[in-house]
Amino acid sequence: MLHVKSVFLAALALYFMKLIFARDLQKQISTVELMEIWDKLDLDGNGYIEKYELNKLAKYVGDWNEEEMHKAFDTNNDGRFDIDELAHILQAQPNFLERFNVHNRISSIDLMKIWKKYDSNKSGYLERFEMRGFVKDLLNLNKEYVNVKAIDAYVSQISNLYDENHDGKFGLTELASIVPLETNILTQFQNMHELTESEIRTITNHYDEDSSGILEESELDAFIRDLLDKNKMEHNAKDIQDFKMNFYEALDQNKNGEIDTTEFVKLLKMH
Repeated sequence: MLHVKSVFLAALALYFMKLIFARDLQKQISTVELMEIWDKLDLDGNGYIEKYELNKLAKYVGDWNEEEMHKAFDTNNDGRFDIDELAHILQAQPNFLERFNVHNRISSIDLMKIWKKYDSNKSGYLERFEMRGFVKDLLNLNKEYVNVKAIDAYVSQISNLYDENHDGKFGLTELASIVPLETNILTQFQNMHELTESEIRTITNHYDEDSSGILEESELDAFIRDLLDKNKMEHNAKDIQDFKMNFYEALDQNKNGEIDTTEFVKLLKMH
């Protein structure tokens, strides 16, 4: 009976320990932010947070007890923390990619949502630290143990394949090469200048994915991306933003910062 009681009290202590850490954090951090914090903690770059590196952790979790932290989060009891254990300590956001079917084929709308999430500094490129966040989430989809060495090796492999100018940055077209995409719906329409009413409805319904009557940012971005792709025009995230601003200026008649499906239909008819 005493053993059961002690086990219960230990479990209760761990539970409250996790609540304390969660309370100390103002918000959940993204995977990109997690990787940035990791680099500040893993001073020797060996892929683990060792005991002597833990003093910097207080900046992110406030007051903490080393022994209790290891009991709560050192799941393999090796006396140090790996990247997944740090994610639990810092209450990182759930894996963003879990909402997409990235192992099969995703829509261009989903591609733009993924791009927006991981281009955290809105630079128009996925820089190496952002790509590391994307890769961690991608590898975690397999529910396998992931360490920083594996993440960096995968990023290096992607760089060798797609970073042709070796600037350490990845554009939208490069991300589209990494993530399998559905066939561009616009390729089935031979002449975008002479669309029938039925074809206009098909295109509108496709990009108004949530049937809200409004083309949200990722939906409009996806249409522009697909249109440029259909016309075999090179494009990056900045090109899409420039086209989008022109569309808003021409079509957003009520100046509410949105393009509804009625305004989008006008765009298709005038294209």
